[in-house]
Amino acid sequence: MAKLATTKQASEHIPEMDELVTLENVQHESGVRNDDWHSIRDPKKRKQIQDRLAQRARRKRVKEAKNQNPKPAEQDALITCLSQSHVARNNDASDSSLFNSLNSLDSHRHNEYYQYVEVPPLAPALELPAPLSVLAALWLNGEILGLKSCTTFPCKSLPVSADIPESLRPTTIQLLTLHCPGIDRFPFPKMRDRSIEMSAFLDEEELGRDMIMGPSFWIVPGGASWDPGAWVIDVGFREKWGWLFD
Repeated sequence: MAKLATTKQASEHIPEMDELVTLENVQHESGVRNDDWHSIRDPKKRKQIQDRLAQRARRKRVKEAKNQNPKPAEQDALITCLSQSHVARNNDASDSSLFNSLNSLDSHRHNEYYQYVEVPPLAPALELPAPLSVLAALWLNGEILGLKSCTTFPCKSLPVSADIPESLRPTTIQLLTLHCPGIDRFPFPKMRDRSIEMSAFLDEEELGRDMIMGPSFWIVPGGASWDPGAWVIDVGFREKWGWLFD
């Protein structure tokens, strides 16, 4: 009997569902009323409500942004997956597919093989250092030929118009053979042909390093970048690489 009474008393303290809903509505309406600053005349209180609403909206945006962004672990897994996929594709690529890609690129470049390259004139206000450095001379020759500095794929040289200095005009070997476009900038036709013919034995990285990092050439003050007579070769550089020029 005592047990039944205790159970009855406990049940009397459990609020009904309607009461809970009503209480929740009251709290919500109270919160809405507390956030309504339109009827507040006190500027200080109105500012407090506006600041509270702004902070609440900011916290909501931050929370939504966190939910939308992937977790760091998921990002790392995605990056790893993409990297492994990229490596796998590169490992599966055969020499023949690379050769076909180069042929396709070369074919695209030479759709209009017999059209001359239109080279824009150098800006008249361009101030050149005196004397020219090797890098400056190579850059100027590239401008004359209309070459892009970022081009690194092997390709054939394009025909140029008759107003291009003779020392820079592509040779027959340059026009017919895939080669590194960087050598087109040198005003030495024999050196360009020899570099292409001996490409299997030529370490282009070593040549470039010796050309840029050490004494190689100096340009006669007032000499033109395209004039081979203005390029004076260093003794040490000639001892190592002179076979390309002879």
